[in-house]
Amino acid sequence: METWKKLVAGGILSVVIFSAGRMSTKFAYSGEEGSENKAAESTSQPRSHLLASPSSDQLLRGWQEAQDPLNQRSSFLELLASMTAETAPDIGEALIARGFGTMSNYREFTLFLQYWGAIAGKDALNFVLSHEDLKNRGDFESFLTPITNGWDPSDIESLLTEALSLKNEKFRDRIQHDLITRLLFNENNNEATKWIARIDPSLQVFYTKKLVYRKVVEGLDESLTWASSLQSPVMKETALERVAAVYYQKNSSDAATWAGALAPTEENQQAVARVAEEWAENAPREAADWVSNLPDGAPRNYSLGKVIREWSRRDHIEAGQWLNTLEKGTFRDQGVSQYVKDVFKREPSVSLEWAMSISDPELKQNLSELAFRKWIKDDRDAARQWAEASNHDWSQVLDSE
Repeated sequence: METWKKLVAGGILSVVIFSAGRMSTKFAYSGEEGSENKAAESTSQPRSHLLASPSSDQLLRGWQEAQDPLNQRSSFLELLASMTAETAPDIGEALIARGFGTMSNYREFTLFLQYWGAIAGKDALNFVLSHEDLKNRGDFESFLTPITNGWDPSDIESLLTEALSLKNEKFRDRIQHDLITRLLFNENNNEATKWIARIDPSLQVFYTKKLVYRKVVEGLDESLTWASSLQSPVMKETALERVAAVYYQKNSSDAATWAGALAPTEENQQAVARVAEEWAENAPREAADWVSNLPDGAPRNYSLGKVIREWSRRDHIEAGQWLNTLEKGTFRDQGVSQYVKDVFKREPSVSLEWAMSISDPELKQNLSELAFRKWIKDDRDAARQWAEASNHDWSQVLDSE
């Protein structure tokens, strides 16, 4: 009770408000006779009023010395409430000098960084990245997260610009991760789409998958339209594949019709293959027949491999019988190559015969050798006897094993 009396009698109750990743600070004045409640935003002060100011210095010491938890918290929040872009660097140095940023005061220090990120994000970022003491405190990259979370949402462009300009890949990736995670958390899917397209393609797959789960909530038709409109090849291929999986679960027949109508290009092969793979889990022969009737192109060839992989794991004899119905060529090679990869550990001699039937010379050589080496390990005498009767020279492989 005594603590609350002090707060009210002092005329200031600091309230830190976070909204959509941005923190604003208001002061509620009450307790003095004749006073009215009012709110005022913190204002900048000249550098002559920095930590030399008794109020700031007292608030810092008060937080450290206060025994009562409520007094500690109120003093620290008042300090943040009084902070400006001009005073923030000196406050930061004072906090670090008093041990803030360690495990014991980690939460308070990240709160300080988040508020600084809200009022002067670039300065806060430069402060942390250039501070040697902070770099020696464990997970240094974690200090970048509160700055990103507090950054002015109307100026996200400058944050990404800062991130992309960093030479340190670990720091750059951390800021990009925090930015996109923030956008996804706030369900700002359109902005997230835009920023994911600007980061390194090697990272786009991971974040696009997360984004798809957000987009499908908006509706399947909307998700399909969105995925088809993406300009980044990596994002488009990833998004179409994920949406195809959802589509198949909702309506397998319509999903097959949609996938079958896609242009036979590489960017669509993942989506078509996903439908085929989902189908093959329950009806591999039907899925294989569907794939065989697709237009020639990357999606058809790639999808056959997915179907055969699923089918050969369940019943490799049936899968092999179906493959025998295909004419020699690229399409059959795709299916047989997957078949060999799935079967050679169980039946190397059988898979070797299949590998030798492949049309493509390089693919035939690689997979034949793969199966033959396994056969040698399982039954060297039988493998050697077969090799001696073969028209192919296997002496080099035999000698190496």
